[in-house]
Amino acid sequence: MDEGVRVLAFVLLTAGDPARGLVLIVARVGNTTPWSENDRELLLTAAHSVRLSHERQLSMENLRKAALTDPLTRLGNRRALEAALLLDLAEARETHSGLSLISLEHLP
Repeated sequence: MDEGVRVLAFVLLTAGDPARGLVLIVARVGNTTPWSENDRELLLTAAHSVRLSHERQLSMENLRKAALTDPLTRLGNRRALEAALLLDLAEARETHSGLSLISLEHLP
């Protein structure tokens, strides 16, 4: 008996560039029946949940970047400096290597 894919369904989850988007794909193998209305509802509900989760993840990443970046210069701010210093200090301790910090200031 051939157990190949018999029924395939997909729902595009993100708009924009299809090459970078998300798609929910459901395949059925073996002897299958057509998609029922309940199957369709379940597929759309699952797609909606995954889409919302993805959108929340992107929003959180954007908020994290905004919290660490100066909006005018798009350079790292004080929070970004402190986070980088903590990571670099931990790495220096772990590898028993040195760490230097040079600060340049313009005096009026």
